[in-house]
Amino acid sequence: MKIKNITIKGIRGVKNNCILDLDEDSILLYGDSGAGKSSITDVIEWFFQDKVEHLSSLEIGRKGGQEALRNILTDKDQEASAGIYFSDKKLNSDKIINDKNGSYSTSYTNETKEFKDLLNEIQKENIILRHQDLISFVLATKKERLEELSNIIGFTEVTKIRDVLRRSVNSIKSELKIKNFNTQISTKQSNLIEYLGSNIISESQLVEAINELLTQLKIKKSLKSISEINEVLKLIETPDDSKVITLQSFYLNIRDFSINFSESLKKIEELYSIYFEQFRKIAEDIEKVKKIVLDNLLQEGKKVLEMGVIDKDYCPLCLQMKDRGALLNEISDRIVELKICKEENLKLLDTRKQLNSFIINNINKIEDFISDEKLDKEEDEELKKLLVKLLTYLKDCNIEIQKNVLENNKIKNLQELQADENIFNKIKSYCNKRNAELEVIRPDQEKFKIYSNIERSRDAYKEIKDLEKERLIYEKQINSLEKIYKEFIKKQKDGLDLFLSNFSNNVNDLYGFMNPGEKVENIQFVPIEKNGELMGITLKLNFLDKEVMPPQKYLSESHLNCLGIAFFLTSVKAFNKKSDFIILDDVISSFDTNHRTRFANLLVEKLSDYQIILLTHEKNWYEYIRNLIKGKEWKVGSLNWTEKEGTCLIEPLENIKERIERKIATNKKESLGNDIRKYLEHILKLIAFNIETKVNFQFNNSNEERMSNELLTSIKSKINKQPCEQLKRNNILDRLIGSIFIGTKDSHDSTFSPSMGDFKAFWNDVEELESLFYCNSCKKYLSSKYFNKSSKKIRCGCSNGLCYDWKM
Repeated sequence: MKIKNITIKGIRGVKNNCILDLDEDSILLYGDSGAGKSSITDVIEWFFQDKVEHLSSLEIGRKGGQEALRNILTDKDQEASAGIYFSDKKLNSDKIINDKNGSYSTSYTNETKEFKDLLNEIQKENIILRHQDLISFVLATKKERLEELSNIIGFTEVTKIRDVLRRSVNSIKSELKIKNFNTQISTKQSNLIEYLGSNIISESQLVEAINELLTQLKIKKSLKSISEINEVLKLIETPDDSKVITLQSFYLNIRDFSINFSESLKKIEELYSIYFEQFRKIAEDIEKVKKIVLDNLLQEGKKVLEMGVIDKDYCPLCLQMKDRGALLNEISDRIVELKICKEENLKLLDTRKQLNSFIINNINKIEDFISDEKLDKEEDEELKKLLVKLLTYLKDCNIEIQKNVLENNKIKNLQELQADENIFNKIKSYCNKRNAELEVIRPDQEKFKIYSNIERSRDAYKEIKDLEKERLIYEKQINSLEKIYKEFIKKQKDGLDLFLSNFSNNVNDLYGFMNPGEKVENIQFVPIEKNGELMGITLKLNFLDKEVMPPQKYLSESHLNCLGIAFFLTSVKAFNKKSDFIILDDVISSFDTNHRTRFANLLVEKLSDYQIILLTHEKNWYEYIRNLIKGKEWKVGSLNWTEKEGTCLIEPLENIKERIERKIATNKKESLGNDIRKYLEHILKLIAFNIETKVNFQFNNSNEERMSNELLTSIKSKINKQPCEQLKRNNILDRLIGSIFIGTKDSHDSTFSPSMGDFKAFWNDVEELESLFYCNSCKKYLSSKYFNKSSKKIRCGCSNGLCYDWKM
């Protein structure tokens, strides 16, 4: 997918209209600082990404900097838009900035699925490289390098899946701890011993123990399986047994909870101790934590200094004198320091999350007991107070861990929150006492006790089996996910190793092309692992036959830039599946002369399949590469800024002429008349200037906008005053005055549709006019500065070229 045309209206530096007629070719654009080169790059990034990275901060404006994108000098009702037209016409679209009373939004004129799919694909690709981004990957941390590479190669989604798997494993493990299955099962086993007098671990043992109880009642019925327990209970139950047993079960549930919670409390206190130390450590240097909010500012400051926006030795914030290199190092150190602090804060939040889960889980259970109407009796006031006391302790813990470390630099320690150590024994004793009291009030106490023990043992055994089943499910989930996770990590590593090997080879090829024979070889991207997990990617190479890392310790700025270029272009060739175009914005600013030459050759030799938009403010390099691309499918141009037009493209005549001839050869009429009209205006201005044609005085840029009719008339008037009959008799000027109609109609909406024959005739007239005033030998126009006073003739730049009788 290549670009045919880019139009910009009222965006960034472009005030009125700037058109890049690429026709799927590459283009070299020169422009001084301030001419608006970045406007071209910004518009392309905004069109595809819906943002411009360096315009996205809150200080510049929301919604991707749309307010900053709109040219500040345009009229409020003037449209601000960018259009990109592709080799596939179905994908052509304009993107418009809509301004409704200061509220900005954007819209595309193409809303087809095909166009939306194109945007989605290109958003995943690397198409733009600016100078400030050139070596960011090379100088990035190992973790940042992994993230960056993951984004480029599509591993981000893979990494997200890996992180989901890891979080899932950890989440289930955490839930398994909170459930405290082992303690709950142990409590139920103790209950079985209490009810049946023996340790029950199987159904047959349970049946045998119950049958022994039944023999005490002297009933003929005996159990063969636990499914018959309900039948036996019906034989021995008496009225109101169920109510008493329900009440007994309530107290015994509270008792069991207190037994289980005494174990849970150990975990809560263990986590709270960890949390307390983490909190205390952060709170001791609270100013550092507060400075986390400065991280974005420091990151932007580092970017500004690396971009070279500030090239003098002073701090752009406080305006005090400061060595630029020292300032950059200081900012980098502060960013690293804040990163450590941010990581500590994340650990604190993770511990808080785990602790909160334990606390809330038990708070909910206690509140359920307290709110139960069975506990509303006056005789249970003691138990209720004990539960409230336990609840208060948990809520106090929760209040402490919810404190913001930035607002509260101290939380209570465990000693200050310590629960009554005897509270669980008190709850257990009270519940046992109430259970015994309920048995005593029965006239058939012995029978009821047997009935009660059978029912409770059945329930306890069932709960044990349910808990074991649930625990097994958790354990199987953990086991399965851990296997999947380990296999996933292995596959990810194998895939990454293979990719990095191929990627390293391609980077070596491009880097070696730009740096032949300079003893920098075997560049390798190497994954770093810790505990079986990918932690980052390091970069190493052979320098003077020795393996070294990191590269910035040994390579010059030009070499680092070459490495950045090689990485970018390798990623383009490897992963850009939809776009066959790239934008290189001032990327050679920090290159020395040798590397600039090699890079130019690289673009022409290694990237001939790509459409390149190459922007530079380096005049010498522009001239070098302009000469290098002659005869190849490249266009050249320069950008200029004027108060009236803003950024505008100055296209050389050879560009326009080549495009016209190609369109005529391929029978393409699209914008052909407009191109011929523009070419005619160019040569008419050159002819008028060189033969000193007089035209009416115009202010400023109005002189540059003279129309063809006015120039033709003025040139004809000048020729008619000359003694040269050859020019006077030639009616080409009269023909062109009529032919201009074709170019004008093709440039504007009109019902008249010129044929290819009309265009060819118009072009023949233009070429004939040019041949009268332009010498193909010396490549110069007939000019008054070559006027020969003795022969009274006007000439071109050579002695045997154009020559006409003339008077000055």
